[in-house]
Amino acid sequence: LSHKLLIPIDYQRIYPLGSLRYGVENVESKTAIFSEAGEQITAFTIDSISAFQKNFAIIYQGQHQGLINREGRLVVEPEYAEVRLTADRTIGVRSAHTWYFLDGENNLTGNFKADDLQSISESHYIVRVGQKFQLTDNAFKPLHEDPFMSIGPFANGRAVFRKNSRMGIISSSGEILVEAVYHKVEMDKHF
Repeated sequence: LSHKLLIPIDYQRIYPLGSLRYGVENVESKTAIFSEAGEQITAFTIDSISAFQKNFAIIYQGQHQGLINREGRLVVEPEYAEVRLTADRTIGVRSAHTWYFLDGENNLTGNFKADDLQSISESHYIVRVGQKFQLTDNAFKPLHEDPFMSIGPFANGRAVFRKNSRMGIISSSGEILVEAVYHKVEMDKHF
């Protein structure tokens, strides 16, 4: 490498994705794939990415997973709750479950795709798709742009959440009470 600058230090985080590929995270917490020579392979559109295995990596965009190859080509669009690459290189995908809402007379009033829904108040839900969580209003509109790695459980209208491997505290109305900048956060019964 002879002391050559490969990737400038203008980014929030640079990490290896396996042999000869790097994940580079910008200040908006979006990731792009770079080569070992410092060449940008993809745009900064990826929310998170796994290490490459058998020349493929699982990516997240929003709460959905997709599959990308080492050259930056999307093999599976990020529209699934889960993507798996098996030992024989078969790709398995799973869509989120569909939740149906009925009124008191069993008439369908709506539906929503998610792996899990948890009502935390009359006007808010925790929605899980794959391994990502969102706090939403009762119309399932996310209260925050980027999903969380985990939320809850709620106690006294507050919960610990994890985002970008850091922890913070959020209220059941979606207000960030403690920013996600800590390695560990615990709430006691008096908080």
